[in-house]
Amino acid sequence: MKISENCMGFTVSTDNVECIAELSVIDVTMYTDLVGELPDGKWLFFNRLKVMDRLQGQGFGTACLKATLDYCDKMGYNILCEVNPYGILDFDNLKRFYAKHGFVDTDCENAMVYIANKR
Repeated sequence: MKISENCMGFTVSTDNVECIAELSVIDVTMYTDLVGELPDGKWLFFNRLKVMDRLQGQGFGTACLKATLDYCDKMGYNILCEVNPYGILDFDNLKRFYAKHGFVDTDCENAMVYIANKR
C-alpha cells in the first residue's frame, strides 16, 4: 500500500490504484451536534473506500482499510466515517464491515467512529 500525504489529509492506495481511501483532517467539534460528543484528539473524515468494480470481493478493500487504520494508529488519528453505501455492499453490510475493523456507532445512524489504538 502507498500512503500519500497532502495538505488536506492523506490517501491510501494500492500501487496500481485498484483501491483508494481518502481522508481529510477535520475540526470534529463541527460534527458533535450530529454524532454526539467525541473524544479530544486529531480527527480525520472518511467517507469513501473505493475498489475498482472488477476487483470487489477479493480483499482489496480490507487490505486498504487495514493499511489506513495502521497509519492512523501510528499517527494518533481518530476517524469519523460517513457510512455511504455504493458498490456491492448495502448499508447494513457496510456498517458490519466497518464494525469488524473497530469502528463503533455514534448518535447518527450513518456515522461511525474509529478511535486510534483501540482495536
